[in-house]
Formats: sequence, structure tokens, C-alpha cells
Amino acid sequence: MFGPLGSEKNRESVHLINTSGEHLLAIIRDILDLSKIESGEEEGEDQDVSLSALAGECAAMLSERAGKKALSLAVDFDAGHGRIRGDRIKIKQVLLNLMYNAIKFTPAGGSIIVTFRDRQDGAVELLVKDSGIGIPEQDIPKVLNPFEQLEESSILSKEGTGLGLTLSKKLMEVHGGALTIESQVGKGTTVVCHFPPERVIRRAIG
Repeated sequence: MFGPLGSEKNRESVHLINTSGEHLLAIIRDILDLSKIESGEEEGEDQDVSLSALAGECAAMLSERAGKKALSLAVDFDAGHGRIRGDRIKIKQVLLNLMYNAIKFTPAGGSIIVTFRDRQDGAVELLVKDSGIGIPEQDIPKVLNPFEQLEESSILSKEGTGLGLTLSKKLMEVHGGALTIESQVGKGTTVVCHFPPERVIRRAIG
């Protein structure tokens, strides 16, 4: 009735079904996570988190995906630098979301770098920079709102669940922090994860 299971047409159909199912599950997971945050149920753990180690772990997880597009994916800050108090799983979820987006919207042969900076006020920031397509300035607020549609010309309007950046922003707010986007069309995007001073673990001197 359906023909040989090994036929090219059936393999494509099975792949499409699997991909659609995974996409639907991702949407459901994101909606559930957002609902927990909005209802105040998502409090999170209070753990000692090494941002450098976590960024390296996420980069390793996504290296194969980046390699398929010949993308350079690097973590550029000293091991052990940038320790905070927070929920490791949730911060990892934020990083994976941001790095996955960067891979998706960066053309083949481009670059993605995860870096870190200290602020004078004692806060720390984790940055995910890419050389991707960029986002028009007027569209930046839209990508941080759930299910917001961008212009037809934007690749962002054609892929993704529409929830990844929103969820990441909410998870940063759970930590008392913030998520902001700096972008230029054709030059790339930098997403900044801001952790307030009270979350930062200072290294002992001496």
C-alpha cells in the first residue's frame, strides 16, 4: 500500500514526520516552561555555576551541528572565570537556546563566539556573538515576544518556535538578570546575558 519502506519517497516522509514531531514537542516544552515562570512556579536552584565550564559544555554539544555548516564555534574566556550563584540547568538552557539560534541563522563558513566580561558595577555578562544575518533594529523587541511574527523578508519569520529567546529572557529574569540583543543586518548579532552583582562569586585574593 505504501510501497517499500526503504524507498527514497518513504524515507523523506518518515524524516518529515520525525522533524515535525520534534518541532511540536519543542513548542510544547517551551510553552510549559513559560507557563511555570509566569505563574511563579519556576524558582530555580541556588548552585555554584562556572560560566566558562558551562559554555564549553554547550559548545561541545553543538559542535557537530556547527560543523555541518563549516561554522567556527568557540568559547573565549579563561577556565574558572565567571562563577555565579544560580540554577545550572536553567542557565544551560539559556546558552543552548542562544547558541542554537546563532548556528541556525549564521551562513555557512561564519563564526560564533561565546565570551565574557566584567562590569564596573560588579555584574558579569555572558555574550553570544555571531556573524549571521542580523536583525533589523525595529524587529529586536518582536523576537523577545512569544509567537511574534517578523516581516516576510526575515529568515527569523520562517523558522523556530518563536519562544526560544522569550524563554531565555524569562529565565534570566528569574536570576534577577536580563537578556538584551545588539544586532546589525548583514553584520551579525550579539546576545548579552546580564547577571547582577549579587549573583557573582568573587575569587579569593591571596
